[in-house]
Amino acid sequence: MLDKLFTQHPYVAAWGTLELVYLVSLVVWAVLGSGRFGDVFVAGFLIPSIICSAIFWIGWKRKH
Repeated sequence: MLDKLFTQHPYVAAWGTLELVYLVSLVVWAVLGSGRFGDVFVAGFLIPSIICSAIFWIGWKRKH
């Protein structure tokens, strides 16, 4: 399944991989920093992820 995703949709797969790495690093940062995960998640991941995903999707739609 993953090999098919990477061969047929490399941009989507790369974006998903970057999102996963970013989310893991954010969780580690929240745990090590003893911050509240909800505050860190919304401000540090959810909002930028939605904005960047929208930009990526618009760019991808223009190419195809």
